[in-house]
Amino acid sequence: MTENLLRPAHEPYITAVADAVDRAGMSVVEWSAEEGDPRAGWIEFALKTTVRAYGRDEVALLWNEEQGWSVGWGDANGRGRLERTVRMYSGVMPTVDEMVAAAREIVTELPGPDHGFPASRYRECGDEDGFDGQLAAYRAQLDISMTAPSEAYSDVPTVLREMNTILAMASAVPVGEDPGREYWLRKAVLADRIALQESALYAPDVSAEANRAANTAAMRLADYDRAHGATAGAHGPAAGLRPYVRQEYAAWLPTTF
Repeated sequence: MTENLLRPAHEPYITAVADAVDRAGMSVVEWSAEEGDPRAGWIEFALKTTVRAYGRDEVALLWNEEQGWSVGWGDANGRGRLERTVRMYSGVMPTVDEMVAAAREIVTELPGPDHGFPASRYRECGDEDGFDGQLAAYRAQLDISMTAPSEAYSDVPTVLREMNTILAMASAVPVGEDPGREYWLRKAVLADRIALQESALYAPDVSAEANRAANTAAMRLADYDRAHGATAGAHGPAAGLRPYVRQEYAAWLPTTF
């Protein structure tokens, strides 16, 4: 997922839930926070997390600022909507811990019929009810806890030197064997640094390829860490793939001295 520097106000809340659910062992493959009236978001589970209860259906947690959370499953149609949805009636912004507990139930078995009223709302977008202040608290918490590029990369080898190191690491691995976490981490860091440099120097269409490469490398590290339980920092990959790379590099670098 491409980095979004101008984040929607509700993105940190969706991020916090996705991150916590993912770290609790219910793998998240993608999430999004979308602007609009009402503001909305979704968190998609990995197939391996839901296959026992839902078969091969896509399963996602769905949120909007008026009705709170629902669970949806089935084949997404052309408008990106799932075939079946059931309201969770957990309030418009339940805590992260409450959502982790709810997610455990959701991935275990199909939810029962929705006996509520689909049109009912907890609030309406634009209400002056302190909701934006609650969202801002999640933004402040996430901003403080995530590692900034300037912090993560304050004392790193040059790009050229790191390229040579990574090439040497790859060439030393027997064919068919996994090169290991250090390789995937350093490769993701290198791709992230190159993308940051290009994004600072060039227009988005010029730097797009570098950003795609950085996102791909970050995903490969995230996949490795999920498979091996190797996350060292406070956040899992669902909090943001490239911020995750920086967090993990900042945690790993002191161990090399």
